[in-house]
Amino acid sequence: MAVDFDVVVIGAGPGGETVTGRLLDAGLRVALVERELVGGECAYWACVPSKTLLRSPEVGAEAAAVAGVSEPVREWPALRDYRDDMIRGLDDTAQVRAYRERGATVLRADARVTGRDPWVVEAGGERLTTANVVVATGSEPVRPPVEGLEDVEVWTNREATTLREIPERALLIGGSAVGVEMGQFLARMGCSVVLVQRGPRLLGREEARAGELIA
Repeated sequence: MAVDFDVVVIGAGPGGETVTGRLLDAGLRVALVERELVGGECAYWACVPSKTLLRSPEVGAEAAAVAGVSEPVREWPALRDYRDDMIRGLDDTAQVRAYRERGATVLRADARVTGRDPWVVEAGGERLTTANVVVATGSEPVRPPVEGLEDVEVWTNREATTLREIPERALLIGGSAVGVEMGQFLARMGCSVVLVQRGPRLLGREEARAGELIA
């Protein structure tokens, strides 16, 4: 049976982008469906902005520890503008255009798999038939069941990595990579930080020594 595409890729984060690029290189007909931004969490709300934010205060801390070097002045507006530039102002226009120029069909929509033999994917009011489906939808942050949490302003990694102003105080729940990175950044920018970790040590998925050094 004839189909519209060889592959429909659902999700355009790092996994979906890698698959899409390789499929296009192989000359296949590809549809890429993404409900938010092409590039996904890493490019806009995680890896890229977090490392950008960490670098400036890290250099400042290193300079302060060197004899004969004055501690650099931390300029939050300049760092914020650089962060915005690194995440392209949350604009994926260039990425979408690049995939379309390579021959991919790009849809900004939620996707549902509604049939098989052949596979049917419904997205953005369109019905796509395909020989194969790749699901690369990633994950979303989960708010812990903490009493009273609904009564206060709560950030996930998205609000934290795109913040506009440095808060005076912050309580971070979770001592894995995201919590430790944002806690370190905020503390070095003058915020009073409390980090709460349920487990016995920080960075529980890493070597024990890493958590000891951070603590």
